[in-house]
Amino acid sequence: MAQPGQKKIVLTIAGSDPTGGAGIQSDLKTLHALGLYGVSVISAITAQDSTGVRGVFPVALDAFSLQLETLFSDFRIDAVKTGMLMTADHVRIAAGLFKRHTPRILVIDPVIRSSNGVPLLNEDAISVMMEELFPLATAVTPNLSEAGILSGAGRSPDEEEDSWIRRMCKSIRALGPAHVVITGGHRAGDPADLLYDGRDFVSVPGPRLAKDLHGSGCIFSSALCGYLVLGISMHEAVSLAKQYTLKRFQET
Repeated sequence: MAQPGQKKIVLTIAGSDPTGGAGIQSDLKTLHALGLYGVSVISAITAQDSTGVRGVFPVALDAFSLQLETLFSDFRIDAVKTGMLMTADHVRIAAGLFKRHTPRILVIDPVIRSSNGVPLLNEDAISVMMEELFPLATAVTPNLSEAGILSGAGRSPDEEEDSWIRRMCKSIRALGPAHVVITGGHRAGDPADLLYDGRDFVSVPGPRLAKDLHGSGCIFSSALCGYLVLGISMHEAVSLAKQYTLKRFQET
């Protein structure tokens, strides 16, 4: 099997973002910055600019499957991160391969729609992702909007935000992932991320940046996957991934 030096190999499966701010391109930049060797499989091609997504074009299933099979047959994949998968069939193909090859670390960023409202995961694919991918995951990293869809946990009028987010963590954790991290960028108050391992909740605070954070979920999840494959504990990896994400935007 091919192995580029002594670097850990991380596979990212996601859509292509021609702006370089999110998706496959951003994932690979993140993994490279952490000293890892990134390999990639494209699930869909997007047409987008700095204002939003204009079109999404899923990669043919046979091409998607062959990309995955070819990489796993030639490389020793140390960890996998998934982003946009688009269709139920793409999700099933990825899940089937993970069941055969059992990556030690699997981080799922459940990308559902773009910031300007374009669907990036078909409605029928959401349940397939929850049923087939979540039980295999080391961590699932939804934002607040995605967590609401995945958990089905609507917020009651008198319920405090922290209580609601903890309830969503529990609902998503019950679907099978070892850890749930609900990222805090869409929160009303302090944009703290919340980590849940089935027993304990850990809040990871950070400042709110007054700028467009296009691609922040992609950067965070790929950084989290990278830190985990480097042997860092989950709690510290979440904190470092948040710091890395903030640094990327502070530098631009």
